[in-house]
Amino acid sequence: MNYNPYHAAAILGGMWGLKTHLDRLGSKFIFNQIVDKIFSKKFNPNSKSPKGYDQVFLATSVYDYIIYSSLEHDSYLCNFFPTSKPFPTRRIGNCFVGCIGSCNQSAVFYPCPRECRPKNHSNWIYC
Repeated sequence: MNYNPYHAAAILGGMWGLKTHLDRLGSKFIFNQIVDKIFSKKFNPNSKSPKGYDQVFLATSVYDYIIYSSLEHDSYLCNFFPTSKPFPTRRIGNCFVGCIGSCNQSAVFYPCPRECRPKNHSNWIYC
């Protein structure tokens, strides 16, 4: 889910899930990579968990594997992520999935590009 113009990661660390029953073999492959300490060390060499290592791992080890069997929502970078779909609901203020801190319903956020808006709601400026 990319609900912010600054969320340019293929998969945000806390904004993804996996339906294991749809692809048991693929789910096991992804799970094994996540728990493999030797493999994961290349994404976080000093084990300090700096911000962003999880997204690098997800982009390089998960995204290409799931790109055509996933559901991606994007309000701003739909041209960069061609398999993404618009969010089905209109944005209210600066509230979005993964928002850090309190959500302010009366604040104004960035307008979303027309091509990233739902086809049946092209009049939504904030989405």
